[in-house]
Amino acid sequence: MQETFEDLECRIKKVSELFSTTTQEFVLKLHHCLINFGFKCEIKTKRYGGIGNYFLYSYKGKQSDDIWIIIKINPDDCAIRIGSKSACHYAAIVERFPSSILDVIIHGTGCIHNPTPKKCQVETNGNIFLVKEKKYIKCIAKWCAECNFWITLTKLTKQKSQAIEKWIEMELAYRSDWLPKFEEK
Repeated sequence: MQETFEDLECRIKKVSELFSTTTQEFVLKLHHCLINFGFKCEIKTKRYGGIGNYFLYSYKGKQSDDIWIIIKINPDDCAIRIGSKSACHYAAIVERFPSSILDVIIHGTGCIHNPTPKKCQVETNGNIFLVKEKKYIKCIAKWCAECNFWITLTKLTKQKSQAIEKWIEMELAYRSDWLPKFEEK
């Protein structure tokens, strides 16, 4: 049975109660905007044995190119992962992201930054980020058990939340036929 918009909103509110009001409001804002942008939301309550709720947002872009975003909320963390196949096209914007996001892109852990790339990290398959003309290839698999390419939402600043919104807008702009805009609060 598919959950309604109201059910999803209630679930997000309930599971994000552990976090600051800023985090709760931002997660709810992301949810509303993604649904309004045309994304479908599916909830997974496990990920390779992990405890928590994983909200998978998916959108069919150009040429059936699936655009996806995952928000995970568990007792210890609240974070977002954005499928970023087009990140190399907006490198100038990525370079202006706050250091907390750039650190994850540059110094990621798990399968994100291996000396020997795995299948999910090869240039034809991975997310390619260019930062100061250096290439960083990140895991593209939605449910990779070893991927820690998550941007934490627990220590949000205005700059960080705006960067996440811009990131989503740019990814949609390059992979769909329109440029969505997050509404200012």
